[in-house]
Amino acid sequence: MIITEGECRLFTFKEGALSALGHDLVLRAARWSVDLRRESRTVTARVEAASVAVVCARRHGADDPDALSSGDRAKIERTARSEVLRTERFPEVVFEGRWDGDEPSVVGGALTLCGVTRPIEVQVSRADGRLVCRATVHQPSWGITPYHAMLGALRVQADVQVEWSLVGA
Repeated sequence: MIITEGECRLFTFKEGALSALGHDLVLRAARWSVDLRRESRTVTARVEAASVAVVCARRHGADDPDALSSGDRAKIERTARSEVLRTERFPEVVFEGRWDGDEPSVVGGALTLCGVTRPIEVQVSRADGRLVCRATVHQPSWGITPYHAMLGALRVQADVQVEWSLVGA
C-alpha cells in the first residue's frame, strides 16, 4: 500500500550561549511516499530532500508563525538544502524497515541520509485514525555537522525529531 496522504515534519532545537537569538523550527517535507506492506511486515519511506521547507518557528514549545520573515525562511531553507542535506548530491532520504507482530509499535531498519546508511528505530502509535511514526536522527551519525553560527555560540542541537502522520495506514 503506497501512502502519500499525511504529513512528514521535522523538529530542530537550538542551543548555545546565544540560543536566545535563534529559533526552534518546524519543517515539513512536501514530497514523500511510504510503501507499507503488512503481509511482509516491511516499510519503505522516501523523501525528496529538496522539498523540505520551514513551516514556522517555535517558542516555549508552541508554534510561532510570525517569528520568521520570508527572508529568514528562505535563508534557512537554502542553508538546509545546500549545507546540511546537500540535496544536489543526495536528492533522496530513504528508510527501509520491518517489524514483528501484527501491528507495528517499533520498526527497526536503516536510514540512508546524505549517502550514509545507519540503523535506526522508529516508534509507532495510532492517534486520531492516523499511524504516527517518530524517530530521533542524531545528525553526526550520518556525517552531518549541525548548523552553527556566531562561532558556535548559536547552533542546532545534534538530535532532530522526525514525525510522520499517515492517513489510511
